[in-house]
Formats: sequence, structure tokens, C-alpha cells
Amino acid sequence: MRKWLLALLTLVLMLAPHAAQAQEQISLASLKISLWPEFDRPSMLVIYRIELSPDTSFPAKLVFRIPASAGEPSAVAGTFDSRMVDTLYTRTVEGEWALISFETEGILAQLEYYDSALDTSDVARNYVFTFPGDYAVNSMTVQLQQPFDALNVVTTPALGAGRIGNDGLLYQESSLGAQPSGQNFVFSVGYEKQSNLLSQDHIVQSGAPGSVSSPPSSPSAADLLPWGLGLAGLVLIGLGVSRLRQPAPRRRSSAKRTRSRSKPAAAGSVFCHECGDQASQGDKYCRECGTLLRSS
Repeated sequence: MRKWLLALLTLVLMLAPHAAQAQEQISLASLKISLWPEFDRPSMLVIYRIELSPDTSFPAKLVFRIPASAGEPSAVAGTFDSRMVDTLYTRTVEGEWALISFETEGILAQLEYYDSALDTSDVARNYVFTFPGDYAVNSMTVQLQQPFDALNVVTTPALGAGRIGNDGLLYQESSLGAQPSGQNFVFSVGYEKQSNLLSQDHIVQSGAPGSVSSPPSSPSAADLLPWGLGLAGLVLIGLGVSRLRQPAPRRRSSAKRTRSRSKPAAAGSVFCHECGDQASQGDKYCRECGTLLRSS
């Protein structure tokens, strides 16, 4: 009897690590990697938009490796109470990588960091991105936001022709299909840029809805002058006709003139760079697409 119990205990101890490993195994339904060079800093903004497989057990613990040289991530978010919100994380450095660990209670999560490996000191600029295959991905997408006034943009692998976003910048995007775990995915981009103007600064200066909204400008006095003169003439004509028809003097009540104006967006309103949806007060992530909101 004692030998049988000893053998059973040995079997349980042998299987326990494998059972725990199987339980913690996570795969991603989709992963969108957005690369925004020189957006609001002279470096590469890397954004992971993560969607876990529907059969994932929650809460799920995620661990992603980012370059140790990137320092602390700029944003780490998970799904809690059906909303994307900032969440606590731990950072552990192992060689050239930093392990970012955090939890989520829903299938959506997001991780962002700035990589200083993009050298902006020369006109010709190059950057190499590596995703170290932390998880198996059923569908991987890579998006490149071309910097303002960038020329001769070349990527490997090649991306599509691109589209103009709500912020006026060109976005190239390509679906790369499934990616196995444990295998490096490498993406490189090269371009030329004469100025050091950041894309976010250009958006604000141009008044595009990708950042803080710009209220419509009020009509100038020169524009209103012809209308004012015409209105004054009509008033005088009306008074003359009224006096001719009614000789007896009458007290006139002064009429207040109101000028209709389109209601501008409130000062400081923020619009999503990704989908253009206007955020509600206090929102940090877009309610429409989950993108981290940025203001100037």
C-alpha cells in the first residue's frame, strides 16, 4: 500500500508542471503592431493591440518582451468591466530584453513603448523592429504611420499603398497571416526626412482632427460689414413705411438681433487618431476602437 501511494505521488509531481504549463498556454487571435516613427517624440512609438483567443481562461497573465533599452512602457492596458483601462505591470530585465507582465480580464489588451533605436540625427533614417514570438498569433497585422514630410519610404516586408487617416498622415498596413510562437518576426523601415518636425506638432498646427480639435474661426468684421449695411437699410425702410401708415406716434420696443453660429467643439476636445471618434471627458482610451487617446 505504501509503495502504491509513493508511486501515485511521484506521478502527480511529474505531471503537475506539464498541467500548469498547459493551463498557462495562451494564444492570440490577432495582434496589430503599429509603428509610428517620430510621432510625438524623436523615436519609434511601438503599439501592440492585442486580442486573445476566445477560449482563454480569465484573468489571463500576459508577458511580452520589449527592448530593455526602451525603459518603462508608456502604456499598459487590459480589459476590466468591459472597458480598456490602465493596469499594473512588472518589468524584469533579462539581457537585451525587458519582460512586461500584466493581467487582463477580457480579450483585449494594449502595450506601448518608445524605442530610441530610431536614429533621427541624419536625413536618412532606418529602423529595425523585432517581435520575438512571445505567443502564437492567428492573424498578425503591421501598420506604419509615415512621418510628416518623409520621403522615399521603403519597408521590408512591403506594405500596401496606404490610406490617409483622420489626422492627415499616411498609413500603410498589411496582414501577414499566422505567426508561430518562439519565432522572430523582423520588420525594417527606411526613409528620408529633412526636418525634425514631429507628426503630432504638424497635426496641431494644421488643425486636423487627429488631436485637439480646432473650433471654427469666427467671421471677420469685413465679412459681416455688407450684411450689416443691408440689414440697417431694411430697418430704415421698414421704419419709414411704418410712419407713413401710422401718423400717431407709437412706442417701439427695441428688437434684439441674434446671430446664429455653428456650435464649435469644446476647447480641449480630443479625437481618436485611429478612427476619428470624439472622446468623452475623462476617457483615456477610445470607446470605439480602444486606441490610447493623445492630446497636445
